[in-house]
Amino acid sequence: MNRVNLLTIVLISVIFSSCAFHSGTYTSNAHLEPGKFQVLGFASGTAKTTHVFGIGGLDQTALVHQARIDMYKNYVLDSVEVFANVSVDFKRSYFIIVATTVVTLTADVVRTGEFDTSLERSIFGSKVVEDEPIGIKPIPGRNIAFVNKNRLVRGTITHTDYVDKILVRSTGGYSHKVLKNDLYYTDGEMPATMKIKPGDKVIVKSGGLSKTGTVVGVNKANSLIELPDLIISISTEDLIRQNQENTLPEKK
Repeated sequence: MNRVNLLTIVLISVIFSSCAFHSGTYTSNAHLEPGKFQVLGFASGTAKTTHVFGIGGLDQTALVHQARIDMYKNYVLDSVEVFANVSVDFKRSYFIIVATTVVTLTADVVRTGEFDTSLERSIFGSKVVEDEPIGIKPIPGRNIAFVNKNRLVRGTITHTDYVDKILVRSTGGYSHKVLKNDLYYTDGEMPATMKIKPGDKVIVKSGGLSKTGTVVGVNKANSLIELPDLIISISTEDLIRQNQENTLPEKK
């Protein structure tokens, strides 16, 4: 093999290969008094930009700002909560004439002040909401599902002492505050009166067509259904009515 052919092979390999470089920073930017804070979990935000021939996209400062905005959207802080131990990670990838940069911010979610951990048993303090079926009460440790940015997210309830939201930790380890009515319970003993339960195969009318899906979870009024091409929430009463008009597939 002559030098020309060898040089050609090397050039082709360089052109059609890609590489990535990682870097990051870390800072503890919150003053926390020992014994007066609790780590609830951690939150994250990301931002991405693309440059062609070094032109276009956001610069590094603006990219970090966008990632910060995304993190604050993903986890809305209460007045007694702060982000601590913030880390910023950069991933730069190169492919031929295109360069992409992804910034990821992660931070511990910390609740400050003194509080009673016994309040972490239910959404309204130490009392259990009596008007809910026993199978769909928010209890720490229960597995749940919810939809975030059109994606199905599974997780576990960690804290329930907020007024109208529940703190959950996704299977990926991230913390989310989710409105109580937007949570769907995926396990646990359900009331015998519930005709739709997690794992049931159901028929759903979507886009003028009848599609078969699986019940991912249920709450007091609605069911979360996973279809082949999307995730939808539908009134449980409507779901029962639709399936009374069709022959329900056998449950596996």
